[in-house]
Amino acid sequence: MTTKRIIVYGCDTMQPLRHSIYRKILNDCVGQVFSHTIRDTKYEYEVRAISFIGRYLKNMPVSGGDKELTQDEVYELCASGKRIVSIWEMSGTSDDFANVGDSHAMQAIEAANSFGQHPGTPIFFAFELPTTNSQQMQTLVEPYFRDIVSRFKNPVLNPKGYKVGVYANGLVCEHLMNASEDSGYKVDYALLAGATGWQGYNDCDCWCIRQGCKQFTIEGDVDINVDWDEVPENVRIADIAWGHVLPNVWQDVPGDDDLHYKTCSHTGCNYERAEAHEYSNWTADNSTTHSRTCGKCLHIQTKDHVYGSWSDKGNGTHVRECLACGYEQAQAHTKSYSSNGTSGHTVTCTKSGCNYSATEEHTMSSWSDCGDGRHKRECTKCGYVEYSGHVYNEWEDNGTTHKRTCRAAGCSYTQTEEHTYGSWVKLNNDRHRRTCSKCGKAQTQLHGGVWVCTPDKLGHRKHCSTCGADIEEIHTMSNGTCTKCGYSGGGANPADNIGDENE
Repeated sequence: MTTKRIIVYGCDTMQPLRHSIYRKILNDCVGQVFSHTIRDTKYEYEVRAISFIGRYLKNMPVSGGDKELTQDEVYELCASGKRIVSIWEMSGTSDDFANVGDSHAMQAIEAANSFGQHPGTPIFFAFELPTTNSQQMQTLVEPYFRDIVSRFKNPVLNPKGYKVGVYANGLVCEHLMNASEDSGYKVDYALLAGATGWQGYNDCDCWCIRQGCKQFTIEGDVDINVDWDEVPENVRIADIAWGHVLPNVWQDVPGDDDLHYKTCSHTGCNYERAEAHEYSNWTADNSTTHSRTCGKCLHIQTKDHVYGSWSDKGNGTHVRECLACGYEQAQAHTKSYSSNGTSGHTVTCTKSGCNYSATEEHTMSSWSDCGDGRHKRECTKCGYVEYSGHVYNEWEDNGTTHKRTCRAAGCSYTQTEEHTYGSWVKLNNDRHRRTCSKCGKAQTQLHGGVWVCTPDKLGHRKHCSTCGADIEEIHTMSNGTCTKCGYSGGGANPADNIGDENE
C-alpha cells in the first residue's frame, strides 16, 4: 500500500457556519492528520491551514439542507480571515441540464454580485450526474457549460469578469479543462468532487481544488459535515477564493445614530457591512441631555431627556425622572392659591402630576383707603380682600382747621374739617375765650361793650354781648382821666378818697 501525504488548505461545508463554535473547531483542526484509503492508496490529509471554505451561492431545492450562503456568514468568515470558494448547485435531471445553463449562469452572477464577490474570481458550477461516457458529455455536459461560458465571456452580462469553474467528477473536470478555446465550453478552474468511487478520481490531474473524503462531522445544535480540500502548489488561493478585507474596528459615520460600518479595502470592491450600534446605558450630561457610547465604534449619541410626570418631594420641591437615564430634575413648586375666606387659602402646585397641597394663613398687605369711609387690605397670594371702617387717632390742631388720621397700618387717610367751637366764656375782665370741642384749640377775644362810669363815680362798668359777662372795675386814672371810661371829675380816682369809716 502506498501512502500519500496531502496538505489541506481549505474545507467544504454543507451548511452555513452560523455558530462561532464551529469555526473554532475548524481552526483547532490545524496541525492534525486525517487518513483515508482509496483502492491501494492511503491518503493522509495534513491540515496545514484553513484558508478558505467552499460555500453555496444557491441552495439546492431538493437537497433537504440549508446550504445557501448568507450575508452574515460572508461577514463572519471575512472578519475571521477566511476566504470563500463560490459554488453553484441546482437540482437537475439528465433531460434538463442541456437547457438551463444560461439561466443558471445569470442567477449565479446575480448571487455573486449580491454578496460582493470580488471581480475575476470563479464560480464553480456543480454537475453531479453520473456522467461516464462521451454521449452524456455531448448531450448534457457540453451544452450546459457552453451556455454558461457564453454568458460569462460577455462583459455586459458579466461586468465583474467572474470566471467559470466546474465542480464534478474526474471525467467531467478533465473534459472541460482540456477542451479547446473554440469549443465554447472550456472552463477556467475545476474542483474535483470527492466522489472517490468514480472513474477518474485518482487519475485526474487538471484540478485546482481536490475534495477529500467526507469524514469529519462537527456536532452541535446543527450537525455539519466537512470535506477537506487540497490545493496544488502551483495554484494561488487568492485566484480561486475571494474574501473581503475588512478593518479591525467599526467605522463611525457622524450623524448616523443607528449603524456603524466596515468597508472592504480591496480595490474596486464596494462591499459594506452595516450593523446596529451596541450602545452603553444612557448617562446624563446635564439637565437637558443624556448620551450613550457605542462600544465598537465609540459613536456618541446625544438626546434630550425624556421625563416622566412631576411628583412632590416633600421639601418644597417637585421632581421628575428621565425615563432613559434616571436623571432627576428638581424644581421649586409652581404654586397656585385659592381663597378659603377669612380662614386662609389653599396652596396647590400647577405642575402636571405633582400632588402638592397645603393650607396656610393669608399674607395680608397694608391697609389702603377705599374713599368711602373704609379701608381695605388684600392677601398678596390668593387675592382675598378684607374691608373695615377707619379707626382714627385723636383730632389735632391744624391751624385754621383740625385733622385726624387713620391709625391702621399703611392707611394714609386724613380727615380735615373746621373747628367746632363752644360758646364764649369770660376769661378775665379784658377777654373772653371759646374752645374747639374736638381738638381743644382755644380762641380768645377782647370783651365787647362800652365802659360807662358807675353812678357812685367810683368806677366804670360794661356788658359784653358776646359772652354775656357784666364787668365792673375801678377807674384806671392817668393824668386825672380814666383811660377806659373817660371819667375826670376831681382829677383823682374817687376810690382813692374813700377811707375807713372807723378812722
